[in-house]
Amino acid sequence: MSDSPDLALVTGAAGGIGAATARAFLDAGFAVAGIDVTDAVRDQPARGDYIGLVADVRDLGTMRSAVESLKRPVAHLITCAGISLSPETGDHGRVLPGVDVFRESVELNLTSHYVTLAAVWPSLRDGSGNRSVSFASSVNALQSFGLIGYSAAKAGLIGLVHALVVPLGAAGVRVNAVAPGTVPTPNTRREWAHVPTHFDEMAALVPTGRLGTPQDIAAAFLALARDLTHVSGQTLVVDGGQSLHR
Repeated sequence: MSDSPDLALVTGAAGGIGAATARAFLDAGFAVAGIDVTDAVRDQPARGDYIGLVADVRDLGTMRSAVESLKRPVAHLITCAGISLSPETGDHGRVLPGVDVFRESVELNLTSHYVTLAAVWPSLRDGSGNRSVSFASSVNALQSFGLIGYSAAKAGLIGLVHALVVPLGAAGVRVNAVAPGTVPTPNTRREWAHVPTHFDEMAALVPTGRLGTPQDIAAAFLALARDLTHVSGQTLVVDGGQSLHR
């Protein structure tokens, strides 16, 4: 029997939430494989039992090769990769996006999560013990904050969780989603740089008085993998009450 720690695979690991999630799992004693489309993933984070791999989460062949290169089973999959497109953030969700923009957003923010699962599934399925899948959805799936294609994709992830409970559960694998509220990260700050008041406006909608941090979201992913071992088919909203603001 191997004494090596369980392996968590985190996509979007060069981004704010993905990097925080990788660090949280490392700090909790897991090994972590981070995947991102940029070379920065190789250095995020530079400590612990970590390997960074460059791969496009939309490409099944590339993702399968990345998983196979690990030479060890994946126990937990956390899919943080995703982004809102500038044509959507640019009009602040007040105008219908073109069909091409809608399709691209769904490809980036919904289909890519299923591609990742398909690539990792043989490793998860053939494992044993506590295993889980957690998708990064968004409060945009629950209440309109604009971003039509992005919101539809994130809502699709919640539906995907519901549909996967039985087939994944048959192999002993749990599946859930985390739905973050507005979280300022380097990526989201770039996306909303044209609206200087954006984060102040969003913070005003949070009853607890502050926006979330990448560490808040990472803690939710860690809890679903490590602690909440009888939870499957659920969406954990981490937004300080933002989605229920009236």
